[in-house]
Amino acid sequence: MITEKTIPSTKFQNTAGQALDDALQDPLGITRRGRLTHVLLSASEYERLKRRDQQAYAIANLPDEMVDALASATAPAWTEKYNDELR
Repeated sequence: MITEKTIPSTKFQNTAGQALDDALQDPLGITRRGRLTHVLLSASEYERLKRRDQQAYAIANLPDEMVDALASATAPAWTEKYNDELR
């Protein structure tokens, strides 16, 4: 399971203040009909996770600066030992 602490959505509705306080310490799962549907977490934890996001591009949509960087990139010297595998 994503989070160790969970509460049913009806209990969340009745104790939202306490749930918000609890989520400052650890993510809080909210279930509906026994299935995890939401996870409540602190703003600082959300920001930490967002910083880990990475952008993916289709090759046709790469920004020009990335295309230029890839075009001018060279392999590190230690990779030369694998050149015979290309033949």
